[in-house]
Amino acid sequence: MFTLFKAICGGISWEEAVIPLSKTHAIAVPLFIVYICFAQMAVLNVITGFFCECAIESAQLDSDLVTQSILAQKKMYKEQINGIFATMDADGSGSITI
Repeated sequence: MFTLFKAICGGISWEEAVIPLSKTHAIAVPLFIVYICFAQMAVLNVITGFFCECAIESAQLDSDLVTQSILAQKKMYKEQINGIFATMDADGSGSITI
């Protein structure tokens, strides 16, 4: 089992694992190759895809938070400008004079 783990994680060359396997049984090497193909192509790609999807969703969430922050700042600035103009409109007519 440890040899299989090392084979898919890069801890051992596949050739180092195949040579002793070829001496045990004729079906051992094809089974090893099927295991490597399945582990590398299916399982590890699914795990990598999951982490990539999580990272993309996190980045999208960050973008949404930035957008919300900008909109909140815009609202605050608008309220401040309205307050300044309300202060300048001393008679309450809705217009200011210089």
